[in-house]
Amino acid sequence: LHRLAREFVLLDNFYVDEAKSGISEKRVSLNKLVKNCKSGGVSSIIISSLDRLSRDLRFTENLLHDLEQVGVKVLIADMPNYDGRNRKDVLIRQIKEAIAEENRKEIIERLKKGREERVRKGLMPGGTLPYGYFRQGKEVKKKKQPIGKLKLKIPLEEMFALQKQENDLNLLNFSLDHIYQLQDLPFHHNDPFDRIIIAQSMLENMRLVSIDEKFKLYNLEVLW
Repeated sequence: LHRLAREFVLLDNFYVDEAKSGISEKRVSLNKLVKNCKSGGVSSIIISSLDRLSRDLRFTENLLHDLEQVGVKVLIADMPNYDGRNRKDVLIRQIKEAIAEENRKEIIERLKKGREERVRKGLMPGGTLPYGYFRQGKEVKKKKQPIGKLKLKIPLEEMFALQKQENDLNLLNFSLDHIYQLQDLPFHHNDPFDRIIIAQSMLENMRLVSIDEKFKLYNLEVLW
């Protein structure tokens, strides 16, 4: 698009969300673009491909409908002949959107199965190491992170929402029953947060995934 702007057309602005998932609706630049479109500040937009706009069929269709309602023309670089008024072009667009969403789901499923297989073999799941671990050569070692030093690339609530959706996670709330479980828990492990995890795993009869050898001293199933 930058080359296109230099050689053929005059573009007023670029709206780029760096390192943001295409499934997220909470994107600063995208929301700014929509706001400018609805206020009349934008008449046409160019996107490189539909999956760069979003990999969620519902969100993409709602967004394109909103843009059409305010008279904004959408140009798609990899669909150079696309005409939003042509029913055939719209059908092709929707098929591409559906394919993009399905591809996203397949990628997530493959990554999930790959992680599960590595864990079954006693290895790290792969990819970015969990918080608190680092690589030294071929070894994975645990480190302590000083309080206040953890820096996230995206807001915490957005990170949780993204991970829940991409990895099909369910959050387990900490209840009074878990606190009661703590009072009889042996002090094999002294870390208070690790003890909470142990208490939850024992009470909920859930498998605990950790590389920490001390967890195996408790009456629970530890995977790793």
